[in-house]
Amino acid sequence: MQYRKLALILILFSTAGLLAIPATAQRKGGEAALVRTQRAVEQTRPTRQSFVGSLQPVQRSVIGSAVEERVERVLVEAGDFVECPVESDAEAPVLVELRRDTIDLELEAAKIELELRDQALAELRQTIPKEIALAEANVQRVEAELEYARKNYERLQGLAESAMSSKEFEESFALFRASSEELNAVRIELQKLQATQDIRLTIARRSVARQQAEVRRVEDRQSRYAIRAPFSGFVTRKLVETGNWVTQGTPVVEIVRMDPIELQISVPQEHAARLQQTFSTSRDDGPPAAVVKVDFLTEPLTGQIDRIVPDADPRTRSMPVIIRVANPQYTLKPGWLARAELEIGRPQPVTMVPKDALVLSQETTRIFAVERGGSRTTVRSINVVTGAVRDDLIEVRGDVSPGDEIVTQGNERLRDRQEVKVLADAREED
Repeated sequence: MQYRKLALILILFSTAGLLAIPATAQRKGGEAALVRTQRAVEQTRPTRQSFVGSLQPVQRSVIGSAVEERVERVLVEAGDFVECPVESDAEAPVLVELRRDTIDLELEAAKIELELRDQALAELRQTIPKEIALAEANVQRVEAELEYARKNYERLQGLAESAMSSKEFEESFALFRASSEELNAVRIELQKLQATQDIRLTIARRSVARQQAEVRRVEDRQSRYAIRAPFSGFVTRKLVETGNWVTQGTPVVEIVRMDPIELQISVPQEHAARLQQTFSTSRDDGPPAAVVKVDFLTEPLTGQIDRIVPDADPRTRSMPVIIRVANPQYTLKPGWLARAELEIGRPQPVTMVPKDALVLSQETTRIFAVERGGSRTTVRSINVVTGAVRDDLIEVRGDVSPGDEIVTQGNERLRDRQEVKVLADAREED
């Protein structure tokens, strides 16, 4: 049975070969190969090209925890829409709440310490002027005492030695010296108070400022125990449950923004250069438009080319192009396939040949042009670069011109300068 199947397959392949390429299968070594031809034509290159791509959200964020704590509540489910307020000072909705008992105690202690330092600063502002006033009064008192002692000492000096005792004179001199020394001391104390009042106030104010910063730090840390949405969008994944222990950086929720939505397509390098030129020259008038079609939507959508990523795929020689499409009703979903039609370059005449004329290999793309000279008809191998496609014709660039006679059948095994016979009618094969 296996041999019969194998024989049947060989017969089918042989029959297919005879029908498809009679010029090569039925002719012997030196005979001319039988071929069919068509003329290369000149057409205007189609400027609108179609590309298939995948829709993706304009913004995707996997939100993680900024602190280490146990999950208290999860307030969203996958598929929920969360909307952030437009006002910048309004708070975004909470997605996940963490336990905050410990952080609340830290904040309370920091606020109490700040209150004590505020009170110390206020008291210092009141006591420093009083201390200076008291020191000034003390200086005045000692100055008066010194003046009295000086006068008493001078008076005793004016009396005769017989009219005063030695002890009385010594006591007046000692009182004068003591008052003088005390005056120096109270003056130094006054100068010290006057010189250090600004420093003492500065130290107290900085102590208050440091504690205010500590309160703000703890408040900022406390705010991280409520994990909020960074933008309006849909929750696509809920990654934690109530009671889970999370550490810093643990993912908790994934959210995507879908308005606008992006379509990423891959544009071949021969089109990407012209598209880049159009994109660069049209920035003043706005980005180039694109027609976006989704199979099950009856009406096409209008998008705008947002950017051309300068990173070509080395395998396909194509560049990613990102198109943004308004999606206010969230009709389009990430992951869907869509088709984008773009205007590539300007209309210009190009040479086009039937697709069957192409002979493809790993290294080159070739076509064969017929050359007639005297009694011999031969073919010339031409390396070409392909371009736009229209129906069964394809643009080729190379040493080929409109009107050239191009081989479309029997070209699979042709060689350069090989003699051929052009079939005008299928009956000539017999």
